[in-house]
Amino acid sequence: MKCFAHTARHREDWEPLKTHLLNVAVRARQFASAFGAGVEGYIAGLLHDLGKYGIRFQERLHGKGRHIDHWTAGAWAAIKQYGKTGRCLALVAQGHHLGLQQDHKSFLDKICTRTPSPGTTLSADSMNELLQQFAEDGLSWPALQKSFYNRTGKSCSDMLDVRMLFSALVDADYLETEKFINTVEVKPQRMAAPLLQAPQAFDALTRHIAKLNTKHGNLRSDVAVMRATLLESCLAAAKTSQKAFTLSAPTGSGKTLSMLAFALQHAIENPDISRIIVVLPFLNIVEQTALVYREVFKGFPNGYVIEHHSLAGTRSTEGRDNDEDQESAAYRERLAAENWDAPVIITTSVQFFESIFANRPSACRKLHNVARSIVLFDEAQTLPSELAIHTLTALSRLVERYQTTVVFATATQPAFSALHQETLKWCAQGWSPSSMLTRETETQLFGNARRVRFEWGAKDDRLSWEAVADRMLGGGHKQALCVINTKKQAHELTACLCSKMSPEERDSVFHFSTDMCPQHRRDRLTEIKARLDAHQPCYLVATQCIEAGVDISFPVVFRAWAPLEAIIQTAGRCNRNNELFPEKGICHVFTPIEEKFPMGFYGSVTAVTRSYVESLDEEAKVYLDDPSVIETYYTRLYDVLNQPTSAKKFKDICEALEGSDFITVAEKYRLIEQDMVNLVVPYGEEGRQLMEAVHKIGLNADWSRKAQLYSVAVRRPRPGDPIRDIMEPAPIFKRSERLESEDWFLCTANAKYDELTGLEVPHGNDFCDFCEV
Repeated sequence: MKCFAHTARHREDWEPLKTHLLNVAVRARQFASAFGAGVEGYIAGLLHDLGKYGIRFQERLHGKGRHIDHWTAGAWAAIKQYGKTGRCLALVAQGHHLGLQQDHKSFLDKICTRTPSPGTTLSADSMNELLQQFAEDGLSWPALQKSFYNRTGKSCSDMLDVRMLFSALVDADYLETEKFINTVEVKPQRMAAPLLQAPQAFDALTRHIAKLNTKHGNLRSDVAVMRATLLESCLAAAKTSQKAFTLSAPTGSGKTLSMLAFALQHAIENPDISRIIVVLPFLNIVEQTALVYREVFKGFPNGYVIEHHSLAGTRSTEGRDNDEDQESAAYRERLAAENWDAPVIITTSVQFFESIFANRPSACRKLHNVARSIVLFDEAQTLPSELAIHTLTALSRLVERYQTTVVFATATQPAFSALHQETLKWCAQGWSPSSMLTRETETQLFGNARRVRFEWGAKDDRLSWEAVADRMLGGGHKQALCVINTKKQAHELTACLCSKMSPEERDSVFHFSTDMCPQHRRDRLTEIKARLDAHQPCYLVATQCIEAGVDISFPVVFRAWAPLEAIIQTAGRCNRNNELFPEKGICHVFTPIEEKFPMGFYGSVTAVTRSYVESLDEEAKVYLDDPSVIETYYTRLYDVLNQPTSAKKFKDICEALEGSDFITVAEKYRLIEQDMVNLVVPYGEEGRQLMEAVHKIGLNADWSRKAQLYSVAVRRPRPGDPIRDIMEPAPIFKRSERLESEDWFLCTANAKYDELTGLEVPHGNDFCDFCEV
């Protein structure tokens, strides 16, 4: 019997199963060879679809039968053929459709007894039938003396090893299936990714920096010296043999380009490195960084710089001659983002870290491309402390086994080295990175960057929003920023500011939070920057999403009491380029009359911050420019709150890791705790058109991609939540049936979307503003 893997419109175009198995095997071997598992990659490719030789699966291809388990057969064969050495092969074969399950005896016993997945039927009653067909196709099992998967007993590392082989298999499977479909349907094939070309890229960056220096020739000499010092130190670190680094540098010191220079120089020193992955916490700085990098590499091939996040591909691709070229380029970039097949990837913390702990094929397929890469984490202080130990463990394993270079950069470097002993429980090397800068250089940089002084409001001196608004509008400055801890309070202060102005003056008031859809935020940020540059009145009320990496500069900023790293990040939006010289910018830290905090540790950490600031001497309290102040703060934080090991999430993940439970680990490892849904809002003509269009065409991938720009993330409503009154599910048209989406919603006619503050969310849906979107 001739067996097939995939069907096509015409029977003569069906793909033979042998062809598919060999193609996947060859490609998986190529991917897994990057970390010394080429033979296992090849075997995984051969056996992953072994069950498709079964008569029931072949009948399914002819439209007879459904829910056929074709994956358990390959897992069984891995254990039967290779014994304990085939353990990892069994896990990845069994999970290549359903996702990785559990590396536990009870689960492996089900594989050995060929227990089908729930709700499915095995493709064949006899394994001999499958093995005979496999042999008749001229296929055989290669020898495997030793598995790359050596269970160390440190389950966080062991599970990452399984995910890496799994990634090589599922990406190969996706790519070969896609190639077959595109061939028979005469669609454009995926293009090969450009090469990193580190020497040429480094030259392009050098020219870009020289051009910037010429353009900003009037930049104060102390700022220029600070940026030159940082760049020189990064280039020196790139030539060392170290693979794990920290970079502590003040805001405005040129970290974005200096980190890129480090990565390219490091790639020149280590030619096996094939890509640079930049990981950032918020979409606004992802997009900001992508614009900078695209300018640096604008002479390089299409697809050299790829963004991967929820809004990737929603902007027009600049520089294309026509709409068809734009759409084609955007399509190719979306394909490359699926598996990070590009020289430079810019992504979010959510995408990167949750993929490292994922179990689903679509999320894991990119992981093999993290091997032999340089990963640059900017704004490292945003990593939740309850996830720190397991995150550091995974990164340590990437450094140790997969030749990945890791950099943690921020102006407020967490004392993660203090967690070294805890991480040793989960990985072999713990977490002991090297600083790119000497302590002397760090102190010099932060001293030279003394551009802001802090004024600390007493705990008992509580300010009403009226008083905060008066201080923002007073003091002789025409521009001020205030960062608040919750979105509800940000709305209240914005309204208070407006009430103190004439209608003509209110165009100088701005609000910035994730109650505004991404396109709304983009538009307002452009207006804000234009007003700041033109020295026009500009008063901005924002939540935490403005703090990290956003390139704006106010003469004075106000910050509600918060964790110390958040306060310092807000100060980084003040006098950023020392434009007030010889004067300093001012960061006022105050207590609102009604103090509110996001859920979790935020309030407790703020209390530690208050206590710590009170213990500092006057100079340290006014300037906070000694790196040791930040280091001591984090150490005290871990001691006082017993963070991160006291968190329930930490304990839940530990329990799942100890059981090698891939499903539960993936469920528990979440940077954003809330279960969010997308609510499309009527912002601008485009937003309104999208809301009208979905009623005609139904929810589809193209619509949802465009709608991301015009949607607000809200917590999934529970029964009785007031927000349900302003939401209606987006329709899905499936054949003649009309279904309703569980994740996409449209604003109803009674929803209020304000041009200044965005969505008016009914009480009960206010939450921390750290979302990716």
